[in-house]
Amino acid sequence: MESEVVTLKDEQGRSLSCIVERVFPVGNEKYLLLQPVDPCVYIFGWEGEGEESTLKDLDDEELDVIFPTAQAVLAELNLNLLRTAFSLTVEGDIPEPEEDEIYVLNDDEENYEELQQLATFFHEEQEYAIFVALDPMIFFAKYNDKHELEMLGEEELENLQLHLEALMIDEEENG
Repeated sequence: MESEVVTLKDEQGRSLSCIVERVFPVGNEKYLLLQPVDPCVYIFGWEGEGEESTLKDLDDEELDVIFPTAQAVLAELNLNLLRTAFSLTVEGDIPEPEEDEIYVLNDDEENYEELQQLATFFHEEQEYAIFVALDPMIFFAKYNDKHELEMLGEEELENLQLHLEALMIDEEENG
């Protein structure tokens, strides 16, 4: 069975094609669990040197400046970097990760993400790194009154979490 593909749009009009992984009916609403069709990537700047180096987030202005360079670097790997809604994505075949290419970003012991470094590059003496998430990014969305798909806000997602946990437990118990 072929998965349904839907499109999320952000406030800037950019779109992100996603596969509908699950639909959760809660009351009169249907919530969708979505996974982007293409892998999500991150670009960070390196701060510090050697063992003391850390990754720093980029603001939109800095990303605008380095984006063409990042596209060119990934094009050398036969990958196409896209500025899609809610995340950067990449089209193409991601190479299998090697152990020294895996990095772990963590907020705490329970919240962490494994990333594969795809490439590094310099722009005006600043080093940048491009990573792909090893686990797919997921989004929760619903259709609004205009039947347009929209991402859930933080508050709505928190409220929905209890319903989702109950649905999953019920599904596990009922096979």
